[in-house]
Amino acid sequence: MEAQLKKTMKKLLAISWAMPPLLFPRSIQVARTLKTLLFYGWQSTVVSVKPESLNKSKYIDNSLEGVYANCAEIYHVPSQEGNFLYRGVSGLFRILTQFPDKQSIWITPAYKKAEKLLNHNRFSVLISFAQPWSDHLIGLKLHQSKGIPWIAHFSDPWVDSPYLIAPHWQRKILHRMEKSVINEANAIIFVNTLTLEQVMSKYPVELRKKAFVVPHGFDEEAFSFIKKVPEQKRSSCLTILHVGNFYNHRNPIPLIDALSLLQKNGDYPPLRIIFIGHYEPWYKTYAKNKNLSANVSFLGTKSYLESTLHLMLADALLVIDAPGKLDNVFLPSKLIEYLAFNKPIFGITPNNSASAKLLQSIDSFIAPPDDNKAIADCILNMLNLWQRGELKMPSTYNEIISSYNIHNTTKLLLDIITYVTKT
Repeated sequence: MEAQLKKTMKKLLAISWAMPPLLFPRSIQVARTLKTLLFYGWQSTVVSVKPESLNKSKYIDNSLEGVYANCAEIYHVPSQEGNFLYRGVSGLFRILTQFPDKQSIWITPAYKKAEKLLNHNRFSVLISFAQPWSDHLIGLKLHQSKGIPWIAHFSDPWVDSPYLIAPHWQRKILHRMEKSVINEANAIIFVNTLTLEQVMSKYPVELRKKAFVVPHGFDEEAFSFIKKVPEQKRSSCLTILHVGNFYNHRNPIPLIDALSLLQKNGDYPPLRIIFIGHYEPWYKTYAKNKNLSANVSFLGTKSYLESTLHLMLADALLVIDAPGKLDNVFLPSKLIEYLAFNKPIFGITPNNSASAKLLQSIDSFIAPPDDNKAIADCILNMLNLWQRGELKMPSTYNEIISSYNIHNTTKLLLDIITYVTKT
């Protein structure tokens, strides 16, 4: 029966360097989407990197692989990026060996594997999921050589990213790469309108017609795999949780400074802020020097299972974006992940950011990263509500967030698949 069902399913080929058991936001979002596509009659085959070849054992999470074990048929291709010799050479000649990124050495073996799969199977559509951007160059080669309809899922901006630090000549090469992808792909996907408009504003209006928005999706069964949840008793302090890695200008310093400001004003709020994910050791030292070790905890990277348990037990959740215009077009997948837990969310984010727009729609808490007083005021407001037992989401919450449900976001993707396979 199962074999017969597989024969009737439509087939999709995906290029995604990041897949479980690699514990990256992209792994979770792609696996979740492919698992939901199964529900709608699409069987996915994925060419992904072999985790053991990366020398990144701390990012391998078997609990995540267990959750999405049957989302797709996955072909793992070894990459030399974890090779000692390659890492030495790329370290010395970084600017020459990383076009478009450090995963570029994966392009040729991944292309060969995908080409072989296309030669022996009938796939209706090809989707490449970035980041890394190398995935799109693989998709481009396959589309040009095999003529298969191709969707390039950008998620974030490429050459327009505020985090891209590169000389002018390098930017020109990257722009040519992006332009080739935009021109050749049958459809381009972004996760919010701000990102779409930023990227596509460089291109002719007719290309804008094949650019679409498909938000990240949360899974309302995100914690169904947890057999038993510890009994939750009201603690003596408000617990606010941040799950995710810090990098560049995204860091916890604005929040630590706001807590320090409260202390200077004579307020010693009964709260604990927990950070799960990669962090720089000096963040912990910074909090200690501010006499905030009792309030701020850095737990490091945890498995998907452990992180989910912490999310279930927290009183409120936290997202931190970079100040100014750096993060305005980004909509972090962690924020969408949070929606499944029906908990108040505190966003330290610019007022006109993509994160802020979503948080405003669910009547949540927002303060700019460069305004310590506003952050402190939000904390006091949340504390007052928590102490009165009123720190809750609005009654219309489920209706508002429904557009981010993985089934609804996948339906948008299905519409795009129909569009590219019929044109």
